[in-house]
Amino acid sequence: MFDVEHEDDAWELGVLKACGFFDSPNGSQSAEALGVPANLASFFNAGMHDHKNLTDIRIEQFANQWGVN
Repeated sequence: MFDVEHEDDAWELGVLKACGFFDSPNGSQSAEALGVPANLASFFNAGMHDHKNLTDIRIEQFANQWGVN
């Protein structure tokens, strides 16, 4: 779905997933389905954990950057 090449990309997508940006009636999407390669999955998981430490404004910036707002 996305071109994820760097640790920061995977982390940001993890934040967005934890905040519900990739939920659908069919369930939420996996890291793999979002384009996160296996070698960056730990960064994706860290983003899912770290999301609670970010402001809503920062999360919205990530959403805008990834075009998922």
